[in-house]
Amino acid sequence: LSKVDNVKKECFQNTAHVLSFLKNINTMSPVSASVVMEFQEKIWSGSILDTSDDIAEFLFDLAYELDYYEPDPTSRKEINSLFGEDELHRRVKEAIEKLSIFLSYA
Repeated sequence: LSKVDNVKKECFQNTAHVLSFLKNINTMSPVSASVVMEFQEKIWSGSILDTSDDIAEFLFDLAYELDYYEPDPTSRKEINSLFGEDELHRRVKEAIEKLSIFLSYA
């Protein structure tokens, strides 16, 4: 394999790992805020590399959206922009579907 092929393979594996991580989040109940923060930190630290700017932008946007996840219903009542587990699962499911489409074109 050429260096380019190796980089693409590495990037795909990293993106596939992100997809797997999101699928795991969607099977959890309850979802702890620390799991969401772990996902965000991995995305924001740049430890997940992709050759596609579209995928990178999509993942950064998702990480930002998940900043509004709050597992505590009392805290959500105080700040209207926060959302709970049902909305988290909906957003993650949608992200899994979109990321799967991105990967099918890679």
